[in-house]
Amino acid sequence: MNAQILNSDELYEKAEEFRDSSFILADSLINKAIENFKSNTKEKSKYNLGALHYFAAKINAEVGFFEEAEIHFKVAIAEVEKEKEKDTSKLAAYYMRMAENSMDKNEQDKSIVYGLEAIDLAEKINDTLLLGDLMAGLAEIYRLSRNDNLSLKYNRIALQLLRKKGGANSLARVYNNLSTVLGKMGNNHEAIDSLKKALTFLNEEHYFGKAKLNSNIAYCYRNLGLYDSALFYNRVSIKYKKLANDEIGLSYSLDAIGRAYLGLGNLDSAESYVLRAREIAVRFKKMYKIKDITEHLVDVYAAKKDFEKAYLYMDTVMFYDDSIYNEEIRESAELYQRKYDLNKKEQEIAKLKSEQKISEAEQKSFWWMFVSVLAVLLFITSYIFMLFKRKEQANKMIELDFQNSQKENERNKAELNHFAKDLMLKNKQLIHLSKQLEENKLELEKLEAKKSERIDKLSDIKILTKEDWTRFKNLFDKVYPHFFEKLNRSEYNFTKGEKRLMALTKLNMDTQELADTLGISAESVTKSRFRLKKKLNLTSGDLDHFIHQL
Repeated sequence: MNAQILNSDELYEKAEEFRDSSFILADSLINKAIENFKSNTKEKSKYNLGALHYFAAKINAEVGFFEEAEIHFKVAIAEVEKEKEKDTSKLAAYYMRMAENSMDKNEQDKSIVYGLEAIDLAEKINDTLLLGDLMAGLAEIYRLSRNDNLSLKYNRIALQLLRKKGGANSLARVYNNLSTVLGKMGNNHEAIDSLKKALTFLNEEHYFGKAKLNSNIAYCYRNLGLYDSALFYNRVSIKYKKLANDEIGLSYSLDAIGRAYLGLGNLDSAESYVLRAREIAVRFKKMYKIKDITEHLVDVYAAKKDFEKAYLYMDTVMFYDDSIYNEEIRESAELYQRKYDLNKKEQEIAKLKSEQKISEAEQKSFWWMFVSVLAVLLFITSYIFMLFKRKEQANKMIELDFQNSQKENERNKAELNHFAKDLMLKNKQLIHLSKQLEENKLELEKLEAKKSERIDKLSDIKILTKEDWTRFKNLFDKVYPHFFEKLNRSEYNFTKGEKRLMALTKLNMDTQELADTLGISAESVTKSRFRLKKKLNLTSGDLDHFIHQL
């Protein structure tokens, strides 16, 4: 392409063509268009100088060159101000876009000043629709500045204005922004109402918008701890994301479903959904998303007390932290290198006009590269140090959780053994008292008072109650968490007595200890074991092995 034979309008349109595919080429073309416009003032152009600078500002802002963007925005505004018939609505829009650029530079005060200037201009021409959009823009600036009250105020003003003339998409956007502020302030119920109102303004074919709003509703319900509702709206969101072919968005919703199941304590389902979400993120090589999902996977495995996997995925999170940082450095370096190459080419062209100019440009380029490299090195050093500290802290936390889990398990085992022994001793007392009463039944009339006293005592130490077995089962479940669950799922349809016999056998009790604990004779225990072996088609040794494998 020979830019020399194209006029400023053609260069502008070519720059628009390359806007998404090549910033460097688009930036070069628009700057050439600006240069041509200035050198050919008599040329009739469809796009004036203000429009050319505004386009240059937007493409620089999109790739993060906010300083360069601000220069172009200011020139664009100055050009509109100079026009005889000043386009106030365009000027207001330019000011708001410059406000957003200042926000990206983290210059909050300057951003608010530009935003208020834009609103003042819109109020002068009484443009309700424009004013509503600008109010919504200022509300976003206040939200990003952490001034939630003012953000809430301007979002509500925007709604009042846009309800009169605004389009459905504008209203839906403001309701969505309003819900973000409400959710941040802890007003999740109001946020949900706002999001549901936003849904009413979108037609059925607006799959992307409906997917986003349903996903945000699910997020609010999860904040409230209403995980079933969160699951419902995340599934609705998935339906629309599939219709919109938004597979990356699908990854977010699957991850959100996994986190809802984690909240419900359904850890297997949580693991399944988070792994599916991670698979999609890995397929599309979205490192930020992979990192976030992997962090949630660490939470799931920590909840399942699978600390080996939790530790493994924690290392993966650290790896993606490094990868993301390296990718950012690579992209930044590549972009600056391209800018540098472009500047160098322009300097070579300028050399034909002036040797002095090329000398100054080279010094400026060298200084720019030196400062950039120094800044990158400082950033890398501080980041590596921070990463090391974070990893060290994470390892300590996982180790501490593992030690606490082991101690808790040991305490539970000790308590279970103590309770089982106590159960056996109490039953021995029960049997002993029963025998004494049997031996003394011939002297019943003489010993009526003593018998009454012993019956009272027998009631005091009776242990085969529903409460005793409930307490035993609760302790047992802490030590062997899936034992009764496996029995309940078994095809053999075990009776309550068989389950108790198997649980006590799991504690390595012999026949007499089983009899004492269950309050029956040793012969009854033997018969019960025989019936259980027959039911399972096992030998005696196989029965014990079968139980200990559960």
